[in-house]
Amino acid sequence: MAEVNVRELLAAETPDLAQVEPEVKRIAALRGETRFRRIQTIQNGLAVLTKEQRQHLARHERHVAGGMMGGGMSMGRGRMAPGGMMGHGSQSGGQPGAGAAPAAPGQAAPQPTPGTSGEHRH
Repeated sequence: MAEVNVRELLAAETPDLAQVEPEVKRIAALRGETRFRRIQTIQNGLAVLTKEQRQHLARHERHVAGGMMGGGMSMGRGRMAPGGMMGHGSQSGGQPGAGAAPAAPGQAAPQPTPGTSGEHRH
């Protein structure tokens, strides 16, 4: 809604920057809060994993990131960065077997684990 307000304010023949500024700052604050909450959620998720699970996740991250062009996750020092498997930028959506490399020509593509649709649910 705030973005709409800014667009409407800027559409005026002579925009009132005194009205635009607080809207732009409000948008920036909301984005910052959203980013922090996402980081907090990822860290809370990582905190409940065992050492072995974190290691498995790190290995999977390297495999997935190797086949992607910059949209992968990064777990530098055990922390997952935005765009990662536990966030919305995941290829796999957290489903085992999903996000696997495409099949070679003449081979069948990998199928989702039975009982899952392969879709990411919120």
